[in-house]
Amino acid sequence: MPSVNLTTFEESEKKQINISGGALTGLVIALILVVALWGALTIYKSYLQKNIDEAKKSYTGYLEKFKDKESNDVIDFHKRLAVASSLASQGKSVSDILSQIELLMVPNVILTSFSYDNATSKISLNCSADNFNSVAKQIYVFKKSGIFSVVAGSSTLDSQANRVTFPVELKPVELKPQILKN
Repeated sequence: MPSVNLTTFEESEKKQINISGGALTGLVIALILVVALWGALTIYKSYLQKNIDEAKKSYTGYLEKFKDKESNDVIDFHKRLAVASSLASQGKSVSDILSQIELLMVPNVILTSFSYDNATSKISLNCSADNFNSVAKQIYVFKKSGIFSVVAGSSTLDSQANRVTFPVELKPVELKPQILKN
């Protein structure tokens, strides 16, 4: 009995897997789609990298603009707005006070802070200058203007950024209202 075969079909009739039909075509299409997707993502990555580089250059340019001396004007304007709102609530003419001080500022001096005390009618300024000569000129200009009855400068501080900071207290001259005659 060694040669007994219990199978009901012939050896030559075995089912063969048909790879050359739809399965192989589906695998090839899937492979092509994966390769195409990989290529598209590689191209998109280079496109994004180029845009990131342009954005970095633009950011650096804007940052350099803010580091210019114009940034002091922006900061100064913000401080002016804050002081103006507090003076306006006290009924003072903010624009007159600031315009008078602005006209008296020496070119190398930057106004870093401004405050007004309503009780004593004193203006406190903190200024920053390039050198001590500019400090002396600024205090001299305030004294000789005739707008302020009291001009008091305090101790100066030499800061780390090669700037000299100095506080100044000003008391405006009391103006008496004049009656206009026609």
